[in-house]
Amino acid sequence: MKALLHSLLEAAALGRSVVLCTVVHSGGSAPRSAGAHMAVFADGSTRGTVGGGRLELLAAKEGLALLQQQVSALRAYDLSEREGGIGMACGGNVIVSYLYLGPEQADFVRAMAAAFDATAPCWLKLVIAEDGRTDVSLSNGADRSLCAAQPVWMPGTPAVYTEPLTQPGRVYLFGAGHVGQALVPVLQYVGFAVTVYDPRQELTERFSDVICAPYAELEDHITLTPYDSVVVMTPGHMADFEVLHRILRHPLSYIGCIGSRNKAAKTRDLLRQEGFSEEAIASVHLPIGLPILAQTPAEIAISIAGEMIRCRAEQKRDKTERLPAGKRYEIFLPYSVLMASISASTSSCVVDQLVAKRATLCSSSTLPQVWKAIFCCRARTALFSMMRNCRFVGEWR
Repeated sequence: MKALLHSLLEAAALGRSVVLCTVVHSGGSAPRSAGAHMAVFADGSTRGTVGGGRLELLAAKEGLALLQQQVSALRAYDLSEREGGIGMACGGNVIVSYLYLGPEQADFVRAMAAAFDATAPCWLKLVIAEDGRTDVSLSNGADRSLCAAQPVWMPGTPAVYTEPLTQPGRVYLFGAGHVGQALVPVLQYVGFAVTVYDPRQELTERFSDVICAPYAELEDHITLTPYDSVVVMTPGHMADFEVLHRILRHPLSYIGCIGSRNKAAKTRDLLRQEGFSEEAIASVHLPIGLPILAQTPAEIAISIAGEMIRCRAEQKRDKTERLPAGKRYEIFLPYSVLMASISASTSSCVVDQLVAKRATLCSSSTLPQVWKAIFCCRARTALFSMMRNCRFVGEWR
């Protein structure tokens, strides 16, 4: 996203128009989910991706045509080899927003890029009329039902799409040695904000976001939140333990520590002696990284980044599983899923109220009808399993 925004800034600085293609909804098997972006420029070049293959070719062609017409649009694609499909084997479906950004919107492009680099929460908001005309703005999150940690698609007339430009949480990397130096650019490339913490000034000078202080003083310099991640790779196992026994007092999104299996066993014993529970100790990825037989600092960095990407994706997917039971939730979902949920006698989620039928978008017969319903959640796992094919809106009030 950062590279794409940089391209948008360059176009804005030169007074050039661009079409920003955004996957606002995906269903079934699709190459990219909501939040995928691609910019189409006047010379036919593109930056970013909405999924590759036939879909991307069509999106680039459509984006260029809309750029010449200086208009925005909304298009639906059936990613199958069925009649009406675009000839892909995926079999799912996506909806793509085509947002025309002319020279007069250069200030908005600059504001969007600045929001991406800032720490304050900010969401991209598209309000799309039936004819494709799109009002674009930035939101500070005042509407909690629309401004979530993941992209939100609200079909209707008009349709509304929101996407967080900033992700809560940072990665605090303790240790600026060879592996740390290799890991920072990899994590930044895949969307993690990284702060390096190391008392050795000669090693920290190469990083832009750094804290140079003793490990024993970490709580004086950082305030950890449940959205943050910690990677521990200090020069020695006692320094690793110094960090771990301090950060384990805080709920975190991810904790990983580098080391051999022998070091892992010794570190766990030390943590037990400090009174940490087995659950807390087990929350530490130790040894850190995916088991890809990595040897070099670059390979180890790839294994760590891969593990963190997987954990991040799992947490996004499982976010509904952590919703409190016994409450009512508002959901958009395909008609077929709604009917299956109503007829499932063993389901712990019951349809409490069918609110309104939503019209099919773009007059496309390939898209399922989308309904809005209010569900009473009797069990968190049931809500989670049913909502894999749904769009969660928020707690119903």
